[in-house]
Amino acid sequence: ATEHVSQLQPLLVIRYRNQLRAEGLASRSANLVVDNLRSMLGWAHDCGLIATNPLSRIRRLPDGAGHQRCVRRALSEEEITRFLVAAEADDHDASRIWASRGGGLANHRARSLRIPQAPLWRAFLETGARWSELTRTPWADVDTQRRTLLLRAENTKAKRRRIVPLGRKLLSELEGLWELQAQALGREVQLADPVFRTPEGACWS
Repeated sequence: ATEHVSQLQPLLVIRYRNQLRAEGLASRSANLVVDNLRSMLGWAHDCGLIATNPLSRIRRLPDGAGHQRCVRRALSEEEITRFLVAAEADDHDASRIWASRGGGLANHRARSLRIPQAPLWRAFLETGARWSELTRTPWADVDTQRRTLLLRAENTKAKRRRIVPLGRKLLSELEGLWELQAQALGREVQLADPVFRTPEGACWS
């Protein structure tokens, strides 16, 4: 600890910043602590209260995307169940409100129909696919006989096609989704159509 600014050495501040990092603080947050102190001393120097700013030459820690700490973990079975239950409840409530307001596809006799989103969330959880992989998947890539979903190479990060299995519950939801989309669109669903659409029935961008 120091009692006077003249005793404040850059090495002491660097050690304190390192201690913050060791305790789990992110680089960006640790930098902010030093930045605030440096700014305060810079103001004091500009006002003539101190002769120099002892922290003016301390370099910031790299805190870009490549240096950020991201703690990832998988959802527990209980969390997955609660999430899907909440998604289904949201679909139910939103569809009821949607119908009462006549929302949906404009100038369409079935515009009161809302496309449920719970099947999309279940598909993410069961297949482990990325956003672009699922939202660009056409109905042609759903094999109901083999209960599989094809992820095309042009849509995957590794540029390799993958075939992932579909659970019975998800497959049942997809079959219901096919019928609901036909009603919402007012036409037969084409194999080239996307499996997953926005609540309004549009394609995901």
